[in-house]
This record gives sequence, structure tokens and C-alpha cells, in this order.
Amino acid sequence: MPYIAPEIVAQARQIDLLTYLKNYEPFELVEVCRNTYVTKEHDSLKISNGLWYWFSKGVGGKNAIDYLMKVKNLSFINAVQTVLGNIKIQTPIKYKQQEKNYERKLKIPVRATNNDRAINYLLSRGIDKEIIKYCIENKLLYQEEKTNNVVFIGYDNNKILSYAFCRATNQERFMRERGRK
Repeated sequence: MPYIAPEIVAQARQIDLLTYLKNYEPFELVEVCRNTYVTKEHDSLKISNGLWYWFSKGVGGKNAIDYLMKVKNLSFINAVQTVLGNIKIQTPIKYKQQEKNYERKLKIPVRATNNDRAINYLLSRGIDKEIIKYCIENKLLYQEEKTNNVVFIGYDNNKILSYAFCRATNQERFMRERGRK
């Protein structure tokens, strides 16, 4: 059984799947949208943000070795040797996908001028008036202007709005929620 030194294995593990495919199997890569790729052979294998996941099989990974083992069914030794062999023939050009690093601003419904219907609804649900008053004063709930639904608000550790959900104040069954990722 061949031996491959750990530092050589570490070098081979540095090659992510996008870099590997763009350098050594470019015909296999299909860009489906900005920054997301699939392979021609497996359209449920998505490559995005430096990771890959084969949805139809429920397996994924980060680097080319994982791909060669889990998708191409190579042994660990053969996968490492394949990556190293390609590197010896042609030094890979590193392809870095852009991180999805944008901040999503959470949009919440417009506040009504009063909270009467929301208060009555919550009282009918058995919630104490002092708790309701505290939540309104601390901007944890309010009444929506358009529908008069009650809106519950959640904040992260930095007191930044990160979650909101609505419930109907009438007999209708209405639920809506939004969160910031």
C-alpha cells in the first residue's frame, strides 16, 4: 500500500472543487447562476461558496479529494494521487468564489397609530395586561397598520432587529414570519 506524507495530503486538500474542475475538467462545469455551479454529469451536485453538495445522494464536501472519493468512487489514495498528478502536470489557477456576505435588511409591516386591537387580542388569549404593556413599550410587539394584525419582534444580541412574525387579531387563521440570516 503506498504511503503519502501528511504534508502532501494537506497540500492536495487545499484544492477546492471549483478550482479542480476549472483547471482539470472545465468541460464538466456548468454555471447555473452567479457564483453557483453544477456538473454536466450530475445536475443535482451544486458548488457554491467553496463547498459542494450532491443533493440526490445527500453527500457533500469542501475539496476535490472529497469529490473524487464520494462522487467518482476513488479510494483515498487514488483521489490524492489524482489531484497531485494533475498539479504536477499543470499548476492550478486558484478560483475563489465570492462569499455571500451581504447584509439583508429585515422589512417589517408599518405600525398602526394605536395598538387597541392587538391589546384586545392578546388579552383574549390570556396574556396579562402588564406583560402586553411592557412588550409594547420595549418595541417587542405592535399592531400592523394595514391589517391590524399583531406583530411580534425579535432582536439579536446586539439589539438589531432580526426576526418578526404576525398573527391575525380576528377569527382568521393568519401567520407570517420573517428572519434576517
